[in-house]
Amino acid sequence: AAEAERRAAEQLRLAACAQERGAQLRAAAELRQRGAREELQAEEDAQWRAQVQATKRRVREEREAEAAAEAAASASELAKPTITTAATTTIAEAAASASASAPAGENLAEQNPVQSEIQGSG
Repeated sequence: AAEAERRAAEQLRLAACAQERGAQLRAAAELRQRGAREELQAEEDAQWRAQVQATKRRVREEREAEAAAEAAASASELAKPTITTAATTTIAEAAASASASAPAGENLAEQNPVQSEIQGSG
């Protein structure tokens, strides 16, 4: 009887140890699983942040390129009348100077019809 009680007590201790070990293994597995989920989530978050930064950078570069193109077009448009006016004025001044220095009675329009046309448009 005493031997049977000792064996029964030993069986209970072994069962308790097995149960405790099982609980430890489940807890460790849960921690590993949670850690893997957290690691995966952190990786996904990092990828998402990288995509957001790349998108922001691309949008900023596109805006800068558009602004530069608009500024270049605007500068080009602003420069055109100035260059055209300056060239026409210079040609007209040269023609007037040549006309003033020409001998009396000569008609510069007959000598250079293109110059006469430029003078008329200026």
